[in-house]
Amino acid sequence: MTISQRGEEGIESITDSTLRTGSQFLMFNGYRGSGKSLLGAYYCKWAYDNGSRVYSMNNTLKFGEQIELNQLLTLDEKLNDSVIFLDEFQTLGTDSIRSTSSMGVIISQLLYQVRKRNLVIIANTQNYYSTIASRIQYQVNWIIDCKYNKDIDTIFFKATHSGSNDIPKGFVRTGRLYRASRYWKYYQTEQISDPFTQFSVTADSIRDSQEQKIIDRVFAILLYLVEEEGIEELTFREIFGVIKENGLDVTQKKLGSWLRARVPVRKSGENRYYDLSALSDR
Repeated sequence: MTISQRGEEGIESITDSTLRTGSQFLMFNGYRGSGKSLLGAYYCKWAYDNGSRVYSMNNTLKFGEQIELNQLLTLDEKLNDSVIFLDEFQTLGTDSIRSTSSMGVIISQLLYQVRKRNLVIIANTQNYYSTIASRIQYQVNWIIDCKYNKDIDTIFFKATHSGSNDIPKGFVRTGRLYRASRYWKYYQTEQISDPFTQFSVTADSIRDSQEQKIIDRVFAILLYLVEEEGIEELTFREIFGVIKENGLDVTQKKLGSWLRARVPVRKSGENRYYDLSALSDR
């Protein structure tokens, strides 16, 4: 299977270099929200639009054909010369924790057959370098690290080759996908279900948890002012000063968004007054 280059906006020629021949294993890596699944879906759509047959499990793609696990494990002949999209690759038993399971062994054997079947496997996972078993990593051709910048709706990525007769180990290509959110229409996010994700801890979830603790502390201070000090209304400047006096490192922008979400505000002249009494049940 040969996939020719297409001048699509935003991909900067990297699609052609990573999908230029058959028998490729591409692994997209990144934390939740890094854009790895979306970028993988984009690669699949590029292949599909250029005449390749594309398969995905669990209805994760809104184009191409669906594949059942038994077809994948028995290497049904209809899969020859095609692209297979495997979302959340670690759920197939390939992470280091479960690498000794029977599923992990079967999947690793499948990957040994990739060259014979002329397949392109496009997969994604979290924490590739520390969780995916070494026998799986050995067979990955391109490791593509992803990072999404939501402010400009762009996925930045770096593709590193593991080495071959044609491409030296460590060869790097970089690229970006502009206006990335427009490709969500090709991807079924609600279909992804991994029973192990409830135990996953990512940088994003840690930041969200830390911020929620600060939010809770801010409103606990304001509730104290209402119920213990009898203060029912303050300007934003006064509230910001109180929060700072209590040792919380909060920007005015974040504090303003938290207040607007929970506290009524009225404008009088140049000042905005926040009705703190709305926080109390008394």
